[in-house]
Amino acid sequence: MNYYCKGNTFITAADWLTLAGAAAAEYPGENQTDNIFWDERSAEDLDTNPDQSANPSGIENVTVQRGAAYKIATAAAPLTLKLAATPELVFNNDQSGCIIYLVTKTTAVTKCTVNRTGSSADALHIVYDDVACVLMDILGGNVTLDEYLNQLDNLGVATMNVDSGPAGQSPVVTLHAPVTTALNIYGGTVYWMSGTITKLNLYGGSLISTKSTRARTLTNADVYGGMLDLRTGLADCITVTNPIAVKGGSAASILFDVSQTVSFT
Repeated sequence: MNYYCKGNTFITAADWLTLAGAAAAEYPGENQTDNIFWDERSAEDLDTNPDQSANPSGIENVTVQRGAAYKIATAAAPLTLKLAATPELVFNNDQSGCIIYLVTKTTAVTKCTVNRTGSSADALHIVYDDVACVLMDILGGNVTLDEYLNQLDNLGVATMNVDSGPAGQSPVVTLHAPVTTALNIYGGTVYWMSGTITKLNLYGGSLISTKSTRARTLTNADVYGGMLDLRTGLADCITVTNPIAVKGGSAASILFDVSQTVSFT
């Protein structure tokens, strides 16, 4: 069943609406796997009972639509969801007041799509706890894959695609998590804070490492265009395991510290 959030308490049925707009008879996941939505009908911040890691049946899909204007949980008390089946996450929110802190548990997110977010730098924070996300497409907005929310490790994403999408927002991604298969950047900016990147394919946009001095590993990189900035001010902060393959000629810009060891093909 589809549930639309209108109130501030997850486990209060009256704080949810059905697809038809009627008050719900139960809260999401109480007796079956459900889909949850936020849109313009949301009337207040969701800030009570956000920990649904022990939800009876689990949540399958999460969608935040345009018009959703209120906060969904907080950094101190994120919305923590026990997921079920083959869950997907979709973010289309366009209001600055909609700031989201989300932790996923139990089941791997099959796909997470971010088309846009509000203008706040804190618009969307996600931790993939227990199981990594399979595929993440970021086409706009401000997205943070957090290292910790409630002291949880972020298991990251298998494949992440970053590009400027139809909403016209150039995405800004803050990455505190591993990308275990491929990070494909076509546009926008990715700030690499921590975590191993197994394969980088840089076609445009930028991957920037200057905001963190955490130890990190870039295993393989093909650079066709855009900017790869590996500077941290420390010689041994970033390990580049294999030679960087420069495939874009003058279209690519690669920056690194004088003391860094980097090779190219």
